[in-house]
Amino acid sequence: MNRTYYSQNGQDFLIDLEIFDQQRNGFFMEIGAYDGIKYSNTYFLESKRGWNGICIEANPKVYPDLKRNRSCVTLNACLSTQPGVEEFLCMTGKMEMLSGLKREFSSQHLLRIENELKRFGEQSEIMPVNCYTFEQLVLDHSIEHIDYLSIDTEGSEFSIIKSIDFSKTSISVISVENTYHNTGLNEYMVFKGYKKVARIGEDDVFVLL
Repeated sequence: MNRTYYSQNGQDFLIDLEIFDQQRNGFFMEIGAYDGIKYSNTYFLESKRGWNGICIEANPKVYPDLKRNRSCVTLNACLSTQPGVEEFLCMTGKMEMLSGLKREFSSQHLLRIENELKRFGEQSEIMPVNCYTFEQLVLDHSIEHIDYLSIDTEGSEFSIIKSIDFSKTSISVISVENTYHNTGLNEYMVFKGYKKVARIGEDDVFVLL
């Protein structure tokens, strides 16, 4: 695979070549952007195809790296079904990318965290984070259309998807981390007019019909 791609399992390769056919100057939103480069699904689009967009990262310890690494709009916030302050479980070291909203963690994810904390000897702490709704975000930034939406939030992905008013914001392509194979996600996306075109790594990729 071309080394200029950055996603963990080739998501950006698929998005760029097979879905958007190397389209230039599109608009993306990446929810759960980490540092903006490592395993990023949108960095290639921004740096090589001239796309613009918004990167959102809830972890306050990682956000400074995201802000430094990306030229697009960046936000240190989380997306939730309701605005306000929520508890964010922040992991350290090798487990940092498993951090997320505590109340959204499934029993499977909590067990994974427990096992890997023992395995790697890392630490965790609960931190308060500011949360916004998807509707508030698109209103604040005057967004009516998103070419590519990437969601990787360690458990809250489906909640975010269900909070989107697709009649107000059109989205062409969505990739969603679905680690534990939630079949309800595919059913919901079909109901909203999307077709699942790929599963790459732990991500399901949907295209609007």
